[in-house]
Amino acid sequence: MNKLANEIIIKDIHTIMKNKKIIGLMCLVPLVLTIIMPTIFIIAVKNSNIEVSVFFKIFEKTLKISMDKLSLIEQKKFIVDFFIYSILPIFFMLIPTMVSTIVSANSFVGEREKGTLETLFLAPVRVRDIFIAKVKVSILFSSGLNIAIFVIMSIALNIVLYACGFEFFFPNTKWIILLIIASLAITILSTTFVIKKSKNSDSVEEAQQAAVFVILPIIGIVVGQFTGFLFISTFAIFVASILLLLLSIIVMKIISIKIDYYV
Repeated sequence: MNKLANEIIIKDIHTIMKNKKIIGLMCLVPLVLTIIMPTIFIIAVKNSNIEVSVFFKIFEKTLKISMDKLSLIEQKKFIVDFFIYSILPIFFMLIPTMVSTIVSANSFVGEREKGTLETLFLAPVRVRDIFIAKVKVSILFSSGLNIAIFVIMSIALNIVLYACGFEFFFPNTKWIILLIIASLAITILSTTFVIKKSKNSDSVEEAQQAAVFVILPIIGIVVGQFTGFLFISTFAIFVASILLLLLSIIVMKIISIKIDYYV
């Protein structure tokens, strides 16, 4: 990438930072998913006086734990831990998907709507380099927001857990893998799809539809975890994340070579 491509990255960052609507949208959904919803869930479990052993029947065979031997307090702790360490990490795969979709769709289609895309293509820089620059901007925003939300969530979560009498939250290996490797892979993949789709899109909303192919499998994992039909081990998550990262890089390379916004 040449100096002009780096200037495109800086320009896009400044443009997005000045757009309060985009910043607000990127921050609102993650805050709801990772702070407001977990807080409500933990408080609801803490204040529940109903026996929750029926909930565990789904997981007994898979986890090989006899739930009937647990007291009500232990059952509640198990529910909270299950949510924090098995469900909540998956939401941090949705955040980069959402952020990268918003950023990448506005990068190309937004510039087309403003009439600046043609000027960009006349600049002495390859379309491939423009594509890579846009992907880098998306990765910067997605990774940065993901980490920032994680830090804020950790502080808020531990305050709520302490107030409700549960153990403090400390990220385990699964958390680290999903937060770093899987989220990076998903960011690259969703950005690539959205930018490719934006070639034939007339609006930002139309370009964002390409992210559905990434979002649906993630939602499927969440549903599978909740219903007990799908439990994924830490090792399997690590292998899948590495493979997904390699796949996303390969797809990005292929599309960056073939992409042509003049077609």
